[in-house]
Amino acid sequence: MISLKELRSSRKALLKQTQDIVTNYQQTLIRLLSPIIWIISKVYKFCVLSVSKIFESIAFVLSSIAKLTLFIWSKASDLSRHLHRKIYIWQVLSVRKKWYASKDGGFYNPKLKATIYPTWECTWNIAKPTEQYRGFESKESAQDIAFKMWMKKRRLKKRLDVREIQIKMPINLGQKILSNKIHLRKASPKDAPQLLSLMEQLGYPKGDENMKARIQAYSYGTNNHIVIAERRKTTVGFIAFVIYDLFACEGKRCHIEELVVDANPSALSIKRKLIEAVETFARENQGKIIDLTTGLHHGEDSTQDFYKFLGYENDTASAKMYLKKEL
Repeated sequence: MISLKELRSSRKALLKQTQDIVTNYQQTLIRLLSPIIWIISKVYKFCVLSVSKIFESIAFVLSSIAKLTLFIWSKASDLSRHLHRKIYIWQVLSVRKKWYASKDGGFYNPKLKATIYPTWECTWNIAKPTEQYRGFESKESAQDIAFKMWMKKRRLKKRLDVREIQIKMPINLGQKILSNKIHLRKASPKDAPQLLSLMEQLGYPKGDENMKARIQAYSYGTNNHIVIAERRKTTVGFIAFVIYDLFACEGKRCHIEELVVDANPSALSIKRKLIEAVETFARENQGKIIDLTTGLHHGEDSTQDFYKFLGYENDTASAKMYLKKEL
């Protein structure tokens, strides 16, 4: 019989032999798989680096395209402004040469709305729809002066163009701050001293109690109104107007009674804001016509041109004679 000791030694020998076989298999498997694992790691590393390089290249291309597009856009905008300026200058200067000969020996420019013609005194005159200028030495000088007058009015119209600034101010507003720190408001009786001070420019005495009473009546009236322009809490101008129903047709007429502005470099701007406030009020209250009167002596300054550029015209077809009788 096999003893217990021999059985244990045979079991140990069998166990060791099995471990040796497993170890040999493991070593053989490792020797076979190690090149494959190395190749897989190299391929993975190569793929990761390649993808990162591709994305880096794509990002560089996109950023370059964006920079190029921005550069082209800026240059295109500069070129567009330059071309627009050149075209504008060409259009303006081309007006200077568009003179057409007439049968009476004169020349007419439809854009300038001016006609130049010679006189028996060997001088040249300029005729416009409402104006005439005489005594120019040559045809060229008359054409040049007509063009300069047109350019002057063009610049003034661009500055006073009512379409550039839209002011919507009802007459019953409180204070409204404007872009140049001028605000408009409805007058009150306590403003009478400041308004009387401005009325001195029209020849009215400062202590006129009757004028003070009329100012108070306009402040409380339903058809009579006064709008005041202020800068830094100082009254710099006012406009008084009346609105009433028309008899011949439906709607209302708004008549500007007085427009007085303190003399300063921004007087035209203040006048424009006051007139636009009245126009807005008249438009919101079914106004159909807004009119005013100005003295003929103002033809020597820019007052009438100012009103014309705001759209007020002297309609010769319906012109009326102004008559009055003092009672």
